[in-house]
Amino acid sequence: MGMFRTVWMDLACASCGMARRIGVQFKTGCDALQDYELGQRVVEDFDEVEHVGLRTHDRYRGIAERYCRACRARWAGDAVRADGAVLLEAIEAGRLTIRKHGVAVTAERVRETIEREAEQAYRTGSPQRLYELHPSGRHTEFLWGGRPVVFPSDAWQAFWDYAGEQLNQRLKRAGWSAGGDQFRDDLTVYLDEESRVRVDVGGDAGRAGSYAS
Repeated sequence: MGMFRTVWMDLACASCGMARRIGVQFKTGCDALQDYELGQRVVEDFDEVEHVGLRTHDRYRGIAERYCRACRARWAGDAVRADGAVLLEAIEAGRLTIRKHGVAVTAERVRETIEREAEQAYRTGSPQRLYELHPSGRHTEFLWGGRPVVFPSDAWQAFWDYAGEQLNQRLKRAGWSAGGDQFRDDLTVYLDEESRVRVDVGGDAGRAGSYAS
């Protein structure tokens, strides 16, 4: 993800609507973990040669946690259960085989793992889901349609395309409108005519740093 800047502000939880203090992260191309308060007056640091940095009226895409702590815990637990349901369905349909130490993992073991990790997620709000049954896990082998799920490969891409889409559908049916995405990126950070930091909620940013790297 690299370096970024943060604007601190009150923002409503996307689930329950409760306002809470949250950091909106954004990139300008030349960042060093600067922190700002919403409305704070900031000196521009735009580099006219490299075309990076903060400049009045330029707009930067921001991201922030979508949910408050309580809702994130509910989302994380529901996500574990949804992940597990996707795996179980694929195993029972004969599309997926999971092996640990060379031995096929039974559906019963998957169910036990789901219950254990779901309860932990509900307590902690951790977005890490079913780490024990992850294709990159230690001594773990996934076979999708009989092909090893290893990166990079067609089987890897096919498995994650399927699993990601199924996870999103299940979470949306459970009432989580953003599915498996815990971050919102409909935030736009900019400096107004008084060089004060502002954040617009909704819409797309113009010149924005990438969060893919």
